[in-house]
Amino acid sequence: MKKNFMITKQSTNFSKSLSNELRYYQGHRGSNDKPENRASGAYIFRPDGNLTFPLDKIAYSALHKGPLVDELHITYEGGWLSQIARVYHGEESIEMEWVVGPIPVDDGVGK
Repeated sequence: MKKNFMITKQSTNFSKSLSNELRYYQGHRGSNDKPENRASGAYIFRPDGNLTFPLDKIAYSALHKGPLVDELHITYEGGWLSQIARVYHGEESIEMEWVVGPIPVDDGVGK
């Protein structure tokens, strides 16, 4: 599910809409008996097809306004993926930072 955000800087009348969608592939289970059947593992990620799955449940979000930068912090359900969107005062750009891991594998599915 896409998340839509509006970034507005009132001091310069700067306004930008931002659409954000984070998705993941499931890892190929494989059998390792032939090279074309190799499983996804520690050194190589092989997706199990082209289907992707959305990360759409936000567990935490907070807007932090500071003297130099404003930040939107988002952590997704499960806590293994978070992101920060930054807008520096006096600039007309957005900086995005993602943190991934540790990736849960207790369901037996690589991601």
